Amino acid sequence: MQSAVQDNQQRASAFDPDAFLSEHLSLLAMNATMARDFLEVGDNAGFRYSLACMIARAKAVAGVVNDLGALADSKGSAR
Repeated sequence: MQSAVQDNQQRASAFDPDAFLSEHLSLLAMNATMARDFLEVGDNAGFRYSLACMIARAKAVAGVVNDLGALADSKGSAR
């Protein structure tokens, strides 16, 4: 039987940052298209919602990129 720590370590190692980034960048592009479309038809609520989704996705992508940079820096300083 695995401990909770071992179980969490296995889950953490299953994270694929490239897949996450690719998916969220694609969804960000989709939200940008939707925002433009909502703006063109005058749907302010749809525009604001799409813009909020874009901001949330951009923050998620930036967070992962920052974490990967910090991880790379810490591995580089361990040498």
